[in-house]
Amino acid sequence: MLELIPEWWEKITQIPFFQPVATAIYLIFIFLSMKLVIHVANKKYRNKAQKIDKSTLQPFKKLGIGEYKIISLKFQRNIRKLFYFTLRYVIILLSSLVLLSGLFFIYPESKIFISYILQFIHDPLKNLLFSIVNYIPSLITIFFIVIIIRYLLKALSFLTEEVAAERLKINGFYPEWAKSTGATVKILLYIMGIVIIAPYLPGSGSDAFKGISVMAGIVISMGSSSSVGNAISGLILTYMRAFKVGDRVRVGEMEGFVVEKSLLVTRIKTSKNERITIPNGSILSNPIINHTYSAENYHLIVYTSVTIGYDVDWRTVHELLLDSVTHVKGALSTPKPFVLQISLNDFYVEYQLNVHTDNANKMPVIRSDIHKNIQDNFRTAGIEILSPHYRMNRRESVGERIEEKV
Repeated sequence: MLELIPEWWEKITQIPFFQPVATAIYLIFIFLSMKLVIHVANKKYRNKAQKIDKSTLQPFKKLGIGEYKIISLKFQRNIRKLFYFTLRYVIILLSSLVLLSGLFFIYPESKIFISYILQFIHDPLKNLLFSIVNYIPSLITIFFIVIIIRYLLKALSFLTEEVAAERLKINGFYPEWAKSTGATVKILLYIMGIVIIAPYLPGSGSDAFKGISVMAGIVISMGSSSSVGNAISGLILTYMRAFKVGDRVRVGEMEGFVVEKSLLVTRIKTSKNERITIPNGSILSNPIINHTYSAENYHLIVYTSVTIGYDVDWRTVHELLLDSVTHVKGALSTPKPFVLQISLNDFYVEYQLNVHTDNANKMPVIRSDIHKNIQDNFRTAGIEILSPHYRMNRRESVGERIEEKV
């Protein structure tokens, strides 16, 4: 374009007063043309924006995770509006460059300046275009890797659901292992996908990319040490089969029903409807008592203790205690309840009543009903449930000792 200036035009431009008049006419033309271009570009953009706001088309509605849509209708509208917004200013910029480049027809001396401007825009666009074209094979490779990983995840999800629902049985593999194993394999697939895709990303071999990778690794390793420990503990607890969701358990001083078990934490709901979140690392470091498993497989024993003085015959105490579990719901008659005399203290005997149950969920209710019946039976028999102690008082005046029972 810079070589299109004919010789006759160069001669004409040497005529006095030609350049000022031509410049004025051309500047008016540039002003009117730019005004027209800006007006048309703005009008077209406003019309497109209005149509986009009224549009209900959602071609990517299936792309999401569960109920969450990654590309929502609002997001699509914003992307389309951003595209037309950028296109508007690109058209205005290119129009400005084309119109301004006409100045060299009036001033041939401006050829070099105009060529620099065009080269300044041409070279980056050319490099960008060639970079995009050269990146297409890598982009296709990434696309196929993503497709393969996606279908592997779908197959893994299907197998996990089938094993968890016990429709697919694998010898030596328990259904409660399915979700944790599936989650672990899913994480490994994601990591494998990232490792495979990383070399195909733009700038993957640059020093900046390597520096960011090292920094990300350091941050993750420093910030996730406890999380990794809890995750490993969660896997150990899963394969130990210590408990499952719905079991009544006791972990340290906490007792309740397991309502959620994840890779990092376990959540327990107490009998007072308190929701407790416990890191899996803490659970693994404490004794775990599974009341539900014990009740279903061994008949869990619910027990309580009373202390009665030596003046009451132990046979009578046994009879009254055993009678206290006769009509308690949830208490089993077979195996039979039994009483143990677990301690002969200085002033009283400690009796322990033991009763079997196959329903761990009713443990607090069974114990409460037994306590009520014990109170009624001993009151009817005229026996006070007390732990007698003896206190010695001395009257200094007469040297008399008085023994009092309290």
